[in-house]
Amino acid sequence: MRWVNRHARRSERIFWGSLPILLLVLLYLFIAAQRHAANPLDKILPLPGSMATAMAALLFQPDPLTGQLVFWADTLASVIQQQLSNLSGISNTGSSTATNLGSLGQSNANAQSGLLTSNGSAQAGGILGSTGALSSGLTSGLGSALNSIGQYSQLKNTWGGMGYGLGSSLPAGYDSVDWGATGAGGGIF
Repeated sequence: MRWVNRHARRSERIFWGSLPILLLVLLYLFIAAQRHAANPLDKILPLPGSMATAMAALLFQPDPLTGQLVFWADTLASVIQQQLSNLSGISNTGSSTATNLGSLGQSNANAQSGLLTSNGSAQAGGILGSTGALSSGLTSGLGSALNSIGQYSQLKNTWGGMGYGLGSSLPAGYDSVDWGATGAGGGIF
């Protein structure tokens, strides 16, 4: 049987999985014992006894300044800080969701407004076009004239050029209007 296809039993898997960890622990203990023999006050690689003594002091002896057990006070502070951090993350998620929903609602409203505007324009154009009151040429001519008025003669030429005779039916007093001062249309429309 090939080694690649071999399936290890549960006890073998536990042995081979724990072997590297066990070797690292033995290597640490060997090096720490050598350093401790050379310098008994060495704190870089402490022996397991000094580790247990330090942990016992953190767990069971109160701090002389605060009177609290350091390990438990730090653990509680860390848990509270983590929970507050989670809470701020949740509130930020809620805030960004609300902002996105508001933007979505605004874009939907703008889209519906554009659709209703074009639908109303199409209906108005159909009604006005079917009655013969205004043609699309007059509507576009009037719109372009009002958008680019600078002088009265431009408006008069646009209306007269459409063949409706509107230029000749304007009252005489409107010939002297300063279109640049009154804006688009002034008091005429």
